[in-house]
Amino acid sequence: MKVFIVVKESFEAVHSWPGCNKEEVSFLMFPHRHVFHVELVVEKPNSEVLGDREVEFIVLKRRLRDFLRRKFEGRDLGGMSCEEIGKRVMEEFSGAVGVSVFEDGENGVRLVK
Repeated sequence: MKVFIVVKESFEAVHSWPGCNKEEVSFLMFPHRHVFHVELVVEKPNSEVLGDREVEFIVLKRRLRDFLRRKFEGRDLGGMSCEEIGKRVMEEFSGAVGVSVFEDGENGVRLVK
């Protein structure tokens, strides 16, 4: 059995899609605000010992929160996409096996190793 730790955090930022070539959503070319919701999945080491806490939820969530605040919170991210945000989160957290990034908790992406 594999066990995964999952933590969620959100941040507010502005981004745009300057190269948008779809008329029906051309408004995305201009800066617009979102609350980005990030879900980080880390494989729990020694998962055969279900009671052990090598990775503590609260500590991991705080690390995710601090990273998101430092890198993204309140900024204009330019043309950065949800995929790019997810990639940066995956690079920051060793042991990450998945990251999801949603705009306003509705639509988004999931990156999986």
